[in-house]
Amino acid sequence: GRYFYSLLADELPGFTKIAADAITDETTSVGDLPNFVQLDGKAQLEESFNVMRDHLQVVPAGRHLVVFTMNDDSALGALRAIEQDGRNDSTMIVSQGANAEGLKQLRTNPVWVAEGSVFFELWSDYLLAMGVSMMNGVTPPELTTPPQMVMSKTDVNKYYDADNNLIGKP
Repeated sequence: GRYFYSLLADELPGFTKIAADAITDETTSVGDLPNFVQLDGKAQLEESFNVMRDHLQVVPAGRHLVVFTMNDDSALGALRAIEQDGRNDSTMIVSQGANAEGLKQLRTNPVWVAEGSVFFELWSDYLLAMGVSMMNGVTPPELTTPPQMVMSKTDVNKYYDADNNLIGKP
């Protein structure tokens, strides 16, 4: 969430600008205004529901919510708490994982505005290509990062079909 917050703070008024590396796992808030709160849902649906439900009790009803989660289970838990609190109209969710439910939510739920993917389906292709290259004497780079991107409602169908099979590469 630290990089997400830093990018968001550059775009939205009232957010304290802070370098991403200044936000740690122990950071609970940033700046003077209560615009950023980091909750630990332990990357689990039920735990994320519980911490979001509890936190919503202290967030004024008129506040807009931008929720960024590290995986779709966390987003689904947070979404359930948001729905139960009646805050759908003032919420945006950005999640990561591109599992079947996350892709469904991105396609159908106006609250779910973006979905990140590391395109795990492609990793075997890259590993095999790297293995063949190594067998042919090529020294691999010290670090190889997988392709990743954040999809929106307008481009999700470019990468995943209706059955959530990968059909396009980033």
